[in-house]
This record gives sequence, structure tokens and C-alpha cells, in this order.
Amino acid sequence: MDVWNDFGEEVQEQILVACKATVMWSLAAAPAPQGETIKEFREQGVKTKRFPDKVLAALREASTGILEEAAANDEVIAEAYQSIQHYMVRAQVWDDLQQIPPAPAAN
Repeated sequence: MDVWNDFGEEVQEQILVACKATVMWSLAAAPAPQGETIKEFREQGVKTKRFPDKVLAALREASTGILEEAAANDEVIAEAYQSIQHYMVRAQVWDDLQQIPPAPAAN
């Protein structure tokens, strides 16, 4: 936080605006090209599959361990990790209420 606090208010605001714009772009623009790319792969005979839940759970467990280890060794990472964990707890109520079951897999 020392680096962040050393920035003036104007620079902090510029960084926040840039971060928000990046998130907005990611949510709005990134999914469509991914879908088109997957469609092109499928048209070339590539079979695409979702990882099984068991694999995704193992990946989550492994990544959580790596993040916790990194957070234990770096206070900036610890602060960021704690912040996202706090956010996820607060957002979980909304996520649970609005979650729509996945659509059947398309062939």
C-alpha cells in the first residue's frame, strides 16, 4: 500500500478508472470472441469439453493452496487475496439467488 499511498489523488483516480474500464471490457467484449473461436475449432473437428467437476474441484484446491502460500510470503498479495475473499463472501448471497442452472451442452 505504500506505493499506492504515495500516488496523488488524481493518479489514484486514473488507475481506478482504468481498472474499472478493463473489467467492463472483459465482461462485455471477451466472451463473444471466445465463443466464436470455440465454434471455429469445432468446425475443424476439435471436440471441446468442460472439465469434470472433480477436476475443477482439484484445481480450486490447488490454486487456493498456492494463493495462500503466496499471501503468507507477501503482504501485498495477502492484502489483495484477503480483499477478494471478503468480496466473495459478501457477493455469495446474491450469486446464490441469481444463479441459473447451466443449459444442456450443445453438440
